[in-house]
Amino acid sequence: MQINYDKFSIQLESDQGKYEIIEFLRQKKFEFTRKDEKRILLRLRYQARKMGYRNFKELLNCLKSDPQTSESVFQWLEKGRAYHEEDRSFVPLIRQKKTLKDYVTEAPIKPKKKKKKIVILPLEFESNLDLPADNKNLSLIFDFLSAKKINYQAYKLNHFLRRLHARMKRVSKNTYKGYHNLLQTSSDEFKLLMDNFSINVTRFFRDKELFLSLERDVIPQISLGKKNPIRIWSAGCAVGPEPYSIAILLNELKMKNTFKNPYILATDINQGLLQQAMKGVYSDKSLEEVDKLKILKYFQHVNDSDLYQLLPRIRNMVTFKQHDLRNPPPGRDFDLILCRNVLIYFSRAQSEIFFKQFHAALKSKGYLVLGRCEVLPQSIKQKFEIIDTKNRIYKKKE
Repeated sequence: MQINYDKFSIQLESDQGKYEIIEFLRQKKFEFTRKDEKRILLRLRYQARKMGYRNFKELLNCLKSDPQTSESVFQWLEKGRAYHEEDRSFVPLIRQKKTLKDYVTEAPIKPKKKKKKIVILPLEFESNLDLPADNKNLSLIFDFLSAKKINYQAYKLNHFLRRLHARMKRVSKNTYKGYHNLLQTSSDEFKLLMDNFSINVTRFFRDKELFLSLERDVIPQISLGKKNPIRIWSAGCAVGPEPYSIAILLNELKMKNTFKNPYILATDINQGLLQQAMKGVYSDKSLEEVDKLKILKYFQHVNDSDLYQLLPRIRNMVTFKQHDLRNPPPGRDFDLILCRNVLIYFSRAQSEIFFKQFHAALKSKGYLVLGRCEVLPQSIKQKFEIIDTKNRIYKKKE
């Protein structure tokens, strides 16, 4: 079976990666029968094409390297299931049909019962999340956010519901109506809910190959013949490891190259995370991918704890600012923009808006870096040159 697309094709039968990805799903306790495998591979083939991968092997590498994307793919596979309305139990992706052999050892055939009606869940509720009993009152939350001019539709629905349910659990509210009442009476809870939508999972020099590519290829090209300070924007910086990693990298290169002090802007929607980032204090877990020499050179141990603080000369290289990606960019003429593992939580339509804004905010021949499981949409791809496919580095065309 072969389906041709614009620039590549995925052959289901000849792709050896299909065996490895099926085994990966079983290791992750994703339940399915052998008869379901072909349907699963068909759906994963569609997902691979959507994410820009040429075969199952590339998709599998992405799932292994990014647990959050892996979880979202599992949830997407669940959308192919249906469930019985009466006993609310899931049935396989492909319902098994009995053959004549299956009836040989069975008891006499009983009169056929009326088949249970199979109901396909609406798209917005096709999820393995445990939803509150008052599902119809979810519209109260949507209406409240719309009145506050919050575009909740910019987020992928599963991500939105997970973050919403996390806040509801934190304040011991098990119904949407109860949580809606709390939002109406507490401005602090509304702020905490908005902060909960930001992503704070990050660490220093995450994906070492990317930083090696930046050090070897990107930064030297940016600084070549540069008269003005280079401008870098880290979008969705959380508690700051990414922009600080860039600051350390530039400090190392400064000893080899001559260019003026850079301007590194780090933004996030969560003010609490930005306050934490400005302190520059991190646990040893955040430094797992940092060379020991760099830890000794740029960090100081905090008392007898497992915490380390960046030296002031590195902290002062980064400017932190609160910014919502759904608003216009916080500046222009950037030489390098990094927005990694953020757009996977937003809808496709919203992501295309972000890409257009990044393109406008970059200088001619400026660089854009995405997460490994993020790709440029077709509507904007022709405006960029691919520099590093694996590390998702793109260069704006003149």
